[in-house]
Amino acid sequence: LLVVVGHAINYLNPENTTATLTLIRNLIYSFHMPLFFFLSGFLLHYSTIPREFIQKKIKKLVIPYFVSYILLSLFLFISNLLIKIPDSFSGFHYFLGMLYGTILGFVQQTHADILNPLWFLPALFCALLIGYFLLRIFDKDPLLGSLSLLVTICIGYVCGLYSINLPWGFDIAMVAQAFVIP
Repeated sequence: LLVVVGHAINYLNPENTTATLTLIRNLIYSFHMPLFFFLSGFLLHYSTIPREFIQKKIKKLVIPYFVSYILLSLFLFISNLLIKIPDSFSGFHYFLGMLYGTILGFVQQTHADILNPLWFLPALFCALLIGYFLLRIFDKDPLLGSLSLLVTICIGYVCGLYSINLPWGFDIAMVAQAFVIP
């Protein structure tokens, strides 16, 4: 609900956005994504073997990502054809965005911002995979696990500082380990 409210406020006309709504949006944006990653890490069960864990996450995150992306892309493509919206964002760009895991860099130039929220699924998938393997390192050697966690978060942070957007939100997934690892 908080994600929906926060994004809805973003789409209001700036002249209609009051200081109170801006404050509410800023408050929501200050914690809603870390909360998602924290809850995902809190519910992370890593006792299974890696292959089973990865298969389970593919089934629950990756397949819904691809299905949603393809369906929304088809909707955008057909609606742009029917209502004749000039769109420089071709089907090829949709396909590349889907493979890359996000189209956030392209959205400002297009009418494809309906695809924006899908960035979270591949980023969460990567965050859970990283978290899974970091927890396995922690089990074997807590000091090495702590060092690995710190290095992972720092690499993700540096990527963010220099606006390096890795495929599938891997840069976000690295920083998210601060919240995923309980």
